[in-house]
Amino acid sequence: MAAKNGQTPATKGDIQSLRTELKSDMQELRTEFKSDTQALKTELKGDIHRLSGAIVDLQSDMREVKSSMATKADVNRIMDAIDSFAKRSEHYDRSQVLHGHALTEVEVTLKDHEKRLVHLESSK
Repeated sequence: MAAKNGQTPATKGDIQSLRTELKSDMQELRTEFKSDTQALKTELKGDIHRLSGAIVDLQSDMREVKSSMATKADVNRIMDAIDSFAKRSEHYDRSQVLHGHALTEVEVTLKDHEKRLVHLESSK
């Protein structure tokens, strides 16, 4: 019996042949899928291994950074030392100014004494 669209209907043999062909194709797809899945697993295992190594390295680096970085207490101690040094420097500067002023007064007094001595000696 001919179909209205001009094609002949499938026979049991055609269906069986198609069924065998589909089973073969499905088996090939399963084999290919298993192979691709295995390759992907292998690749992922390698990536995971590399990432775990990188994580271990980063943890080691972080421990090193933590052990060598300055804490807030360290910074405060350094700032206190700098402040103390600055205060001593200001005190030294003030004492230098006062010392200079005292020397100037001594020189003036000395010159005055010299004038008086010269004047006393000349009056003799």
